[in-house]
Amino acid sequence: MADPADLTVRELLPDDMKAMDKAVGKLLHDDTTLREAHLPAALNGPIAERVTAAVADALDFKVLPVVAYAWARAREIHRYRTPDAGLPADATATLFLGEHEVSAELHPQAVIDIAGVGNVTMKFTLVVAARMRAAQLSIRRGHIIRIGKTDGSVSAQLTYGGVPLHKGLRSRDWVLVGDHALAEPGILIP
Repeated sequence: MADPADLTVRELLPDDMKAMDKAVGKLLHDDTTLREAHLPAALNGPIAERVTAAVADALDFKVLPVVAYAWARAREIHRYRTPDAGLPADATATLFLGEHEVSAELHPQAVIDIAGVGNVTMKFTLVVAARMRAAQLSIRRGHIIRIGKTDGSVSAQLTYGGVPLHKGLRSRDWVLVGDHALAEPGILIP
């Protein structure tokens, strides 16, 4: 299996999203300008293929920072928002988390531009969820800066208008070993 540190959100989604055709058809029908243009229904499939490819390209980024973003919003982590008064400002806290689940919601968008007719924006919801048996986090100055040994799995679900566009997929269980630094300054704990 590939290194879990290299797993991308795109890899958690199927290549083919059959429900995208229906979502695009509804969007084109619901937009007054595009509906009045009397676009042939045969365009739904090719447009859906292009939207699927564009969304997949936009989601071609690593999962670990998204999971760190979800951890940063967990109530149990909030006490690490500010440095501990008893520790130096540059001190690093290491947390060892037991079994838990976290999720993050992202909102990718795709603009469909039909030359000479008009354009419309599709606003999706992507939920990336992690089911962990154990995790190690390093926190400094109110930011998650590093992910250590982590054991679990992740999943992603893309929806449009609350309707799932594919069957839910979950990664195989994996163990992340070593320390994986997040881009400076890390993920802010709000």
